[in-house]
Amino acid sequence: MSWRKSVIQVALGDKPAELVVTGGRLVNVNTREIYPADVAIADGRIAIVGDVQRAIGPNTNIVEAKGAFLVPGLLDSHLHTEDSQVTLTELSRVLLPRGVTTVMYAYEIANVLGVRGTRLIRDESRVVPLKVFIESPTSVPWCKGLETTGTVLSPKAVEEMLAWKETVSLGESDVFDILNLDASILAKLEAAHAAGKPVNGHAAMVTGAQLMAVAAGAFHDDHENYTAEEVLTKARLGMRVMLREFNIPFVAAAITQNKIDTRNMLLAIDDKPVHWLVKQGGVDAAVRAAIANGIDPMTAIQMATINPAVYFRLDLNLGSISPGRIGDFFLVDRLEDLEAKVVIANGAVVARDGKFLLALPAYPYPDWAKGTVHLSRPLTAKDFEIPTKSPTEVEARVIVLREAGFVRKLEPRKLPVRDGHVELGVDGPWNYIAVVERHSGKGTMGQGVVEGFGIRQGAIATSVGHDCHNLTVVGSNREDMAVCVNALADCGGGYVAVRDGKVQALVPLEIAGLTTEAPYEQVVEKLERFEAVCREELGFPKEMMFLMITAFVFEGTPFGVAITDKGLVDGYQQKILPFFV
Repeated sequence: MSWRKSVIQVALGDKPAELVVTGGRLVNVNTREIYPADVAIADGRIAIVGDVQRAIGPNTNIVEAKGAFLVPGLLDSHLHTEDSQVTLTELSRVLLPRGVTTVMYAYEIANVLGVRGTRLIRDESRVVPLKVFIESPTSVPWCKGLETTGTVLSPKAVEEMLAWKETVSLGESDVFDILNLDASILAKLEAAHAAGKPVNGHAAMVTGAQLMAVAAGAFHDDHENYTAEEVLTKARLGMRVMLREFNIPFVAAAITQNKIDTRNMLLAIDDKPVHWLVKQGGVDAAVRAAIANGIDPMTAIQMATINPAVYFRLDLNLGSISPGRIGDFFLVDRLEDLEAKVVIANGAVVARDGKFLLALPAYPYPDWAKGTVHLSRPLTAKDFEIPTKSPTEVEARVIVLREAGFVRKLEPRKLPVRDGHVELGVDGPWNYIAVVERHSGKGTMGQGVVEGFGIRQGAIATSVGHDCHNLTVVGSNREDMAVCVNALADCGGGYVAVRDGKVQALVPLEIAGLTTEAPYEQVVEKLERFEAVCREELGFPKEMMFLMITAFVFEGTPFGVAITDKGLVDGYQQKILPFFV
């Protein structure tokens, strides 16, 4: 029987509700009001907002709000769930106690396993209490000819995913493909238009005629925004603008100073490791950041509730505490803190005081989704030598990091040479870096030198690298780099730290080399161990180490400079550059 009959009966007082919340203060994101109201739920849907006395029966579960605010369940507009390193089942346990009830899945596994990998995400989303909607994978590979991925997504494959009921948009794509009128991306854009679904953007620092072109012919939103001016410009063009937690301090002025309409403003987390999510929260952290930077609480909450619900065509079911909507909301004492006391999802209490109350069985992933790190043979230190005919020093293009790694430049440097290859030593400002192809087993390798990364001894490596997800390894010496790569091949991917030839910390991520079936508590412990080893034993002081190590291979904006298994890449020019000047 449909829920519709039940909510009508409960609303009329002809049938008792399953759950009611009494004595709350409703945060009405439809009208921007806050006022006393109760809520009654039947079959997971909201039947009454107001006086619920007629809906209370002998078996009705009564939650007393005691004056707490009733806030709609939060929606994250753009989340790479694989970057949390855990499955959707475990992510439900992390996010629901924070009041985050819905996420828009931004793709990663498609770069390794294609459509059938994304189908695994879709299938798991159907059995977890966290609502997961899909932003269909699009640009795989991100930059054609500049990297090797596990698959290539055709327009036909994208059409298949756009037809899924869980798919709400066409996922982000490379701005250069659009500007260059790439036939494949244009066909995917046409498929999204035919399906009536918006297109997610990735246009950091794109301005002028180029921004006008992608706004006119491709993107309906963008989460890559770094200045208030960028936010204001895109909003004026009718784009939905997603603000991310970490850059809200730099862009909030677009709203607070210009007093613009915020209907098209959304909030997102983008990519964060699970130990960060456990400590800071999901998109609730972005709401708090918005409030802390001068955006009023009602507006900030709208940016994570009704605004994304309307944009993704979900507002008839989600985004507000309104009759007929799914019963997703949570109770808080202070809007500024947004700390959930009680969380109701799908019409049932799922968390209290930060504790998840449901017992979720582990979701098993098939064997074919594991063991995806393929090398033709174990690597040795010699594989990481950079040979040269110069006798004592050689001029080369070095990746120079600035501003905590957010700015990357290729700059000429004179590097020392010994015994026919580049020999950096341990006292200089440089580290070796290499990217090893891991999908086919061919083992193509791009090599280079990075300045400002900061490893004083040892090496670290990962199979997570946006968006090709090959093996990225950075180190002070080639011997430890080889141990790193071989360790990842043995465990199927993850993060590893090595010193003096021994593995000091390992975070196995056996599913496509991106995530793990392990409980999130175990993953948090291993990630914290990995970070501690990097800081205390390898001398790597960076706070944003996960972003830095996983983003080296990304050729798109805002970085532009990258290293892939093909070599050094100028993303803006879309070409491979030689290492030696």
